[in-house]
Amino acid sequence: MATKKERQSSTSQYLDDLRQQAEKIDWERIRKTPAFHETEIKSPDVMWELVRELRIHQIELEIQNEELRRIQEEIEISQARYFDLYNLAPVGYLSLSEKGVILEGNLTFAKLVGLEAGKLRKERLTRFIHFNDQDIYYLWRKKLFEARMPQACELRLINKESTALWVRLEANLAHDSDDGVVIRITVSDIHNRKLIENGLLETGIRSLAILKQASEAIIVYDSSDGRIIEINDSSVQMFGYSEEELLLMTIYDAPFLSDEQSASIVEQLNRQGQIFPSLGQYKHKNDGLFFAEQLVSPIHYADFKLGFVSFRNRRDESETSQNQRTTD
Repeated sequence: MATKKERQSSTSQYLDDLRQQAEKIDWERIRKTPAFHETEIKSPDVMWELVRELRIHQIELEIQNEELRRIQEEIEISQARYFDLYNLAPVGYLSLSEKGVILEGNLTFAKLVGLEAGKLRKERLTRFIHFNDQDIYYLWRKKLFEARMPQACELRLINKESTALWVRLEANLAHDSDDGVVIRITVSDIHNRKLIENGLLETGIRSLAILKQASEAIIVYDSSDGRIIEINDSSVQMFGYSEEELLLMTIYDAPFLSDEQSASIVEQLNRQGQIFPSLGQYKHKNDGLFFAEQLVSPIHYADFKLGFVSFRNRRDESETSQNQRTTD
């Protein structure tokens, strides 16, 4: 911060520059007047000097007024830019005191909680946090002060209609002009993402329960590398391999499939249009060959494409084949 002497020196220099600029402008104006070329000024020296000083002072005021207008325009432009960047930002911005009191918040956050921006100040952020997520907030805040590094968490806010809204908080610590600690927070609306994730999770749990109980042998594999990622109990019984063994296989090297059957599964997964079941002969780990009806279909889960393969045991075809071999 500049000392008093430095500020006085800076002000004196500014006034000197202003005086020189005004004198230059005054001289240019005098040279343009007819009196400068045609007649001599008849006023006494003292009166002439006084008039000149008043003229210069007037010019100084004009320069200062012009500078003030320019500064005012810059301030208005800066305020408009600040309003757009801060208040109309797609994420909420908050400044909290060390004790968690809101010092400032933008319009985006105010809309999330259903209040006017001016009414956020002096409110504790905990007022807007879901009761069941208060511990998440306190642990996140504690870690922020302990680590002194940016921290993030996901929790629910409550608006004035008592509706819960999922958000992501990202914060770091800063110092204000009084050298106090201020918490700077960005608040991102992740409500729709959470609804989708929770919906997928619930759907996945229900689907997994159905898959486990199905009478058909079911194998789900990742189409990008062929890795088997899910099987059911009927698969263990049908092929004779344990769950651990099956989950270490890929659709390309599974010993219960021939090379042609593996290629057929991949080809059927990539095929466009209607999907039809096919009958084939498969290998049990201990009991030899058996017939099963195979059906392949794609599953699009989030950003992944999975292969869903079901096998329905056809013992009648297997027994018929054995009887024919015995007759022969």
